[in-house]
Amino acid sequence: MSETLQSVQNTLQILDLFASNGPYLTLKEIGEHTGLHKSTVYRCVSILEKSGYLEKDLASHRYRLGLHVVHLASSRIDALELQVEAKPLLLRLQAKTNCAVHLCILDRTDVVYLLTIDNYSVLKSSMQVSKRNPAYCSSTGKCLLSSLSGDELSRLYRNYQFIKYTDNTITDLNTLKTQLAEIRNQSFAINLGEMEEQTASIAVPVLNYAGETIAAIGVGMHRDRFSESMASITIPYLKNTADELSKNLGYIK
Repeated sequence: MSETLQSVQNTLQILDLFASNGPYLTLKEIGEHTGLHKSTVYRCVSILEKSGYLEKDLASHRYRLGLHVVHLASSRIDALELQVEAKPLLLRLQAKTNCAVHLCILDRTDVVYLLTIDNYSVLKSSMQVSKRNPAYCSSTGKCLLSSLSGDELSRLYRNYQFIKYTDNTITDLNTLKTQLAEIRNQSFAINLGEMEEQTASIAVPVLNYAGETIAAIGVGMHRDRFSESMASITIPYLKNTADELSKNLGYIK
């Protein structure tokens, strides 16, 4: 076993220890429970402390799980809550629109599909649950990106290589920022064949209790189905669904 892999396993073993023997442990106790040499314990704990996974109580010299672990757990819980709260609403939306419906979150420059109710085989390749797509060429991704400031977008896309998937794909940050400003004003995003020529989609934001955009709900269809009249009917359905989900997550207008 390589030294790096062994070090990773030792570090994870120490983290797991706090779940069963915490919440507070000294270096000596960690060594006794894990059987690791004291120098190994010290090295692993130091790394975990610097990374925010462990915190040291200066008075007792004992360690506990740090805020970074809480943040990771909270993110996971938020995603699960989103899925649970959204599923019946998305089922209803799919029945009303007869379109593929999906719930997405933003992970840096990617959009991640948390939940998909799909009745169009042509869309399955791009909308599998947990699948990632570039955010700049999807309606849900652009909807989520529109909640970021200009400076945040510049930092996020610094040295980013835009890929031109179709003739409609945005390939530079300035054009993207211009479109995101429009999306921010109208509170919905439309994608017409920007990643796959034969698909179209519309998306709206989902807000948390603080009014922050934390997800997006989108409907996808074959591009031949899309029209301005179809969009004018579908967008209110989308916004009503997103408003209800946001309310269930604690948002009050």
